[in-house]
Amino acid sequence: MWAGLKAPEGLYYIRSSVRLPGIKSPVVNDQPTTIWKLGRNGESVACQVRLVPYGIEVDLTHGGTVVLTRVFETDDEALTWAQKKRSAREAQGWEPVALDPPDNPTRVV
Repeated sequence: MWAGLKAPEGLYYIRSSVRLPGIKSPVVNDQPTTIWKLGRNGESVACQVRLVPYGIEVDLTHGGTVVLTRVFETDDEALTWAQKKRSAREAQGWEPVALDPPDNPTRVV
C-alpha cells in the first residue's frame, strides 16, 4: 500500500500523506513534473519526476495512474532511465503528445 525506502542514516521515509508517530521525515514537498507524454489508441503514458528526501523519484503513469516508480541518486541517472523508457515505448508505436500547461507556470524575468 505504501512505498517506502530506508535512508542511509537509518530514517524511514514513507511516500504517503499519512504521518506516523515517531517517524521522522524531512520537509520536501516537490510537486511532480511531467517530462514526457505519449499516446496510442486513445491511451496515454507519461513520465513524472520529483525531488524526494532520498533522491530523485521517477514515476511512469498509464492513464494517469502510477504503474512504476524508480528512485535515483542523480538527475543524470533519472533522466537517462526515463529516456530509455520513452524510446522503448516509441518503438512500440506510442507517439508524443503535447504536455498540459502547468496550473501555476513559473515566470522568468
